Amino acid sequence: LEATLHHDTAAFVDAVAEKLGEEGRWFHYGLTSSDVVDTALSLQVRDAGALILEGIDRALVTVAARAEEHRITLQMGRTHGVHAEPTTFGLKLAGWAFELDRGRRRVARALEEMRVGKLSGAVGTYVATDPSSLDTFALEIRHLARTEVAEVQEPFGSGQKGSSAMPHKRNPVVAERICGLARVVRAAALVGFENVALWHERDISHSSAERVVIPDAFLAVDYMLDRFNWLMEGLVVRADRMLRNLEASHFLFFSQRVLLGTRSSTFADSSAPTRRSPAASISRPSSSSARTRAMSTPSSPVCTPSPARRNRFMSEATHVASGKVREIYALDDERLLIVASDRISTFDVILPTEIPDKGRVLTGLSGFWFTLLHAIVPNHMLAIQDDGRSMECRRLEMLPIECVVRGYLAGSGWKDYQATGTTSGHALPEGLRESDRLPRPIFTPATKAQTGHDENISRDQAAELVGAGLLAEVERVAIVLYTFAAEHALATGIIIADTKFEFGVDARNNLVLGDEALTPDSSRFWPADAYEPGRSQDSFDKQFVRDYCETTGWNKEYPGPEIPAGVVAGTRSKYIEAFERLTSIPFHAYLEKPSVVAG
Repeated sequence: LEATLHHDTAAFVDAVAEKLGEEGRWFHYGLTSSDVVDTALSLQVRDAGALILEGIDRALVTVAARAEEHRITLQMGRTHGVHAEPTTFGLKLAGWAFELDRGRRRVARALEEMRVGKLSGAVGTYVATDPSSLDTFALEIRHLARTEVAEVQEPFGSGQKGSSAMPHKRNPVVAERICGLARVVRAAALVGFENVALWHERDISHSSAERVVIPDAFLAVDYMLDRFNWLMEGLVVRADRMLRNLEASHFLFFSQRVLLGTRSSTFADSSAPTRRSPAASISRPSSSSARTRAMSTPSSPVCTPSPARRNRFMSEATHVASGKVREIYALDDERLLIVASDRISTFDVILPTEIPDKGRVLTGLSGFWFTLLHAIVPNHMLAIQDDGRSMECRRLEMLPIECVVRGYLAGSGWKDYQATGTTSGHALPEGLRESDRLPRPIFTPATKAQTGHDENISRDQAAELVGAGLLAEVERVAIVLYTFAAEHALATGIIIADTKFEFGVDARNNLVLGDEALTPDSSRFWPADAYEPGRSQDSFDKQFVRDYCETTGWNKEYPGPEIPAGVVAGTRSKYIEAFERLTSIPFHAYLEKPSVVAG
């Protein structure tokens, strides 16, 4: 029929109508071929679009995971292809994740519009989004894989050949393939634009073009997303090479700081004779002296160092409080210095034996989490001192409650559940075992005890202490903090069973995270590979010490027993292992430069 009619829709209608008999005259009644073809195409676009969205989702998850993995992997940022200022590879990938998320929303919006009405022109709305992003990402990978940069490399399988003529090469062939196909998909957009202008009310000149470009575009984008996800999952990241490239300019990226200091000097003394900019004297990388000059603080009449900010010696501070682990000093009316000692307590008694570097682990981990979680809620940290155990903080009006979030049933929560089937007013499912994961994280406030253990209280009791409105905000923020931190920790092989936050408010009544955050002293850390519900779990904290004390016959009253060297070493090792797993920073690197945890 089609050979005779030269009209595929008409041929289809006639063939079907013949089989329907008398009712066949109503088949296609009042319709045009465009109505049929466009409707069918809309359904095809819907189904194909769902595959595209799934592909974007997979790519987004992969890129976000790699961004988190390399959040502190230093890399030189480049503008105009020239070294500019340092960044991190994780930050670059985070930008890609945000772009993928924006692209997904645009694609979803375009697909929704394409489900109804004429399709002419809408192809352009679709194809101009996601392929361009993939092209951008793949192009950046190709640049970073160049021999003289060599910061990343595509996955390269066993037996794979990089070049038919030069076997030593490992060409970025998949990234190049994505860039090439992006050109094909963008070309389809031109067809969409051409299909906008039709004769009078309607013609079908667009139909033949759409039958080629729409399936081809969807197939190409689906393939590009699949290959991009494969590329990101296996991408080899050479952090050491990134660092060498960063140092290749002899730290000239500090030139902006030098320039600003020079301008400050010039503005402060307008009568000074014209002189050559210090930045100009280091405009060419020639020696390590460039690094020394660039990293020095510029001196000028208007840049006089503030003693309050630069001379943070203990002799200037006033001791204001002591805790089981921490000493607190007042630096001035707005700042405190919180010093984490190596003291360890068990059963609410401070033991006579200290755990070397325990205080540095607590301070370093808190600094790491404060930095990582700052986008969720502000915190009190201003700086970590060079000793690695002292943190300069801003003063807050602290809330009189401990804000405990539980993701697993353990400790006092397990005891409450055994007795009542609830914990802190939360009704829990029947039949839970010790250490079971809860259906969702729960907020269980507690009192701040001056001596002995904190005591769990209900939400109503907590609301009486801080106010219902503030408590609701504290609960929301605490659960968000825990959820984010627990996901990060699980990726490093650590389960955060529960944790305790402390909040305060600043002078503007803003909620601020204070004290410490997500340390072995304030949290229950379990090794994920040994997790087994139905029993108590191994942990990354003072478990070695508690277990030893239980064997001594000690009555759990002051004074506590001395701790043997082997138990001290085992406890120190657990604290450091938790630090290194969670931060991906070697502990010795933190000791050398404590500010490394702040990114």
